[in-house]
Amino acid sequence: MANHDQAAPMPPVFIKYPDTWQFPGFRMEALKIRSGELRARGPKLALPAKAEFRGTVKIHGSNTTLVFRDCDNLAHVVIQSRNKILAFAGAGDKNSVHVFLAGVPLARLAQSVFGTRKAKFKTLIIAGEFAGKEVQKGVGISELERFLMVFNICVDGLWLDMGRLSGVALPEHRIFNIMNYKTFKVTINLNADTTAAERQMMEYTEEVASECPVAKALGGSGPGEGIVWTMLVPIRHHRTRVLGFKT
Repeated sequence: MANHDQAAPMPPVFIKYPDTWQFPGFRMEALKIRSGELRARGPKLALPAKAEFRGTVKIHGSNTTLVFRDCDNLAHVVIQSRNKILAFAGAGDKNSVHVFLAGVPLARLAQSVFGTRKAKFKTLIIAGEFAGKEVQKGVGISELERFLMVFNICVDGLWLDMGRLSGVALPEHRIFNIMNYKTFKVTINLNADTTAAERQMMEYTEEVASECPVAKALGGSGPGEGIVWTMLVPIRHHRTRVLGFKT
């Protein structure tokens, strides 16, 4: 007999992936954060004005986020685009992301975030870019067979250091990790003249625009879109969003 007193399951809640700043907006926000942390925490714990930044190749595709909310059932995952939860088929999934991911052991991908430790979280977010043939045009990767590129991971509101998570990938299923491809580095002092650093970043960006390192590594060729820069500071500073920008 049906239990009419049992509450219906709540629909999944959409979690929007944060937009990425341009450098001027990032600089303004970072200095604002630093000012507040200097008052609250002191100079030793505040966001530093000078730091190294790591650049990864920006993938021109469709933002695709995997959201896990049950650490005891990693097979339960919600797939999102930048603006909505993707339906399982039809018009709600215009790039056929669900079709691509069908049969992929996403539970194994989620577990790889934690290594051999038991996965423990309330919300795990694996953010990536779905790219390849018929997803976007005009770049080297748009001529490749479709793939998902993991580029950021968040556990319970804390964005993690991707430099330690290059193994979060399933290459046999064409799920790759951006940390396994060419990266760039630059040091920026946000309180000083940034002209030289900006010039260096633009040289790197033009290099990518001329020939995409990811497309080349995956057997293709052609232009790239740009670079995403992440501030290499303790992860406590990367809470509501990753501290970084794009060029």
